[in-house]
Formats: sequence, C-alpha cells, structure tokens
Amino acid sequence: MSQAIGQGKFPSWLNLARTELPEFRQNLRWLMSKIADIEALIASGLWEEAGLAAERLVQAQPAIPRAHYLHGICLAHQGRMAEASESFGRAFALDPRFWQAGAALARSLDCQGRYEEALEAAEQVSKERPSDQEILGLVRGLRRQVPERDLEGWQVSLKQSWWMIDLKGPEDDE
Repeated sequence: MSQAIGQGKFPSWLNLARTELPEFRQNLRWLMSKIADIEALIASGLWEEAGLAAERLVQAQPAIPRAHYLHGICLAHQGRMAEASESFGRAFALDPRFWQAGAALARSLDCQGRYEEALEAAEQVSKERPSDQEILGLVRGLRRQVPERDLEGWQVSLKQSWWMIDLKGPEDDE
C-alpha cells in the first residue's frame, strides 16, 4: 500500500495525511492529556486551577468545543455566569451536536434571567435529545418564563383580541 501511495495511485491529500499522522497522534495525545488534567482538577473541586488550565487550553486550541465547555463549568462554579455563558455558547457554536454544552448554556442563561435566549438554546438541545426528560423539563420551565412563547395558536388570537362576554342568566334580563 505504501508503494502505491508513493507511485501517485492515491490522491496527494492521502500522502500528506500519511506523513502528518504521527504528528497528529502526538497532538491528540497532548490534547487528551490536558483535558484529563482539567477534569481531574474539576473532580477535586479545584475550580480556579481548573479554570486557569482550561483557559490556557482554549487559548492554545480555540477550535476544541470541550475546552470551552470545561472552561464554562469552572466559571459557573466560580459564580461568573455571564462568562460561563460565553464559553458554553462558543462550545455549542463549534459543535451544535454537543448537547451538554447547549444544556449548560440554557441553564447559565436561565440563572441570569435571560429566559428567551435560554429557551432558544434549550429548544435546540431538545431537537438533538427529543426524549431526554431533563431537557424537556428545562424547556417546559423556560416556556413558563417566556409566556408569549408558550401559547397555542388559539391563545395568541384570543390574547390579541378583546372579547366581551356578557354572562347573564334568564332572570337577569328584567
């Protein structure tokens, strides 16, 4: 097979991938090691140290959603919810299927009273996890916080119109 690659029987990108594969593996090991270190700090409750390590990882590898997510967890545990929301939002934007980041984004926005944004994030997550009871409960709770989004079609038309109903009985006509 390696002779076939050298003879040009395979596309050039495959030849390039073959030469860069050891470097890729080394970078992947480094990344997984850093993530494991941060998760160990989190498990130990060392939020500030974990947050600093996660921040360094985000700076070194800004396209890694898990790094942003872990950074957000550390920020949230330090009570820095606005910054945590930004980190969760970046993680979710980088990988819309990373439902844990989307759920964390919705919860952090909910804590800040940013209910409409939280509901949008929770609804996106519910598309990825339609039978997850925790996510569905989050969506239901947020819909109660944003009442105009919780209305059925007939309720919207009723709300937009003023109806005067006179409730009189037959004996009241006299």
